[in-house]
Amino acid sequence: MESLQIAVCEDNPGEYQELLSILECAGIPVSCERFADGADFLNGFFPGKYDLVLLDGLGGVDAASRLQEQDSATPVAFITSSLDHAMDGFARYLRKPLRAVEVEEVLRFALREKANEAGVSLPTGRVSFRQIRYVEQSNHDLIFHLTGGREARARERLDRIEGQFPAPPFFRTHKSYLVNLYYVRRLDRDLNAFEMNGGGTAHIRRSSVREAAKALRSVTREA
Repeated sequence: MESLQIAVCEDNPGEYQELLSILECAGIPVSCERFADGADFLNGFFPGKYDLVLLDGLGGVDAASRLQEQDSATPVAFITSSLDHAMDGFARYLRKPLRAVEVEEVLRFALREKANEAGVSLPTGRVSFRQIRYVEQSNHDLIFHLTGGREARARERLDRIEGQFPAPPFFRTHKSYLVNLYYVRRLDRDLNAFEMNGGGTAHIRRSSVREAAKALRSVTREA
């Protein structure tokens, strides 16, 4: 079983160690990264980086709201000693003192979400659609430009797998490019290209520029 990637925002080392002890006994492989606060966590976050985010109390409410703006698919749970109206928009909580059965329940929820997440299967593993900024055909290989500056490669043809991608948000701009419109920074009409958030440029065939602009506007309105 692949490990769950978990981010934990907890400024108390003792309580973090208590959580780790419970996680180790849950029987579910996990890999944890600890952050002192929500700002520290968000500073290095990108969509698809974690399978579960655990936030400590009221201090995590703002971080959770900002996280959902960037990546609404990542499960979030609060670790708290008392519920508060500020948390009304969030469904999952772990009450202090922590109980192993409740922690395991949240882990299993994250596992189900990860297993059900839509994506594409590559020889190197499955990649969720929300992690893909754009796909580029380079000779006989596809380069998947992912969030966080990562890349994945596969011996494949874009023509063959394009149908696996939901449209929107994905849009075929060119014979060599398939773009996730959510990651477009701007349309450069002089170059006939999308400049992408996180770096990179996806060329647009001249005959598709108007259609690309329309598709981008529709996704922006949805957001």
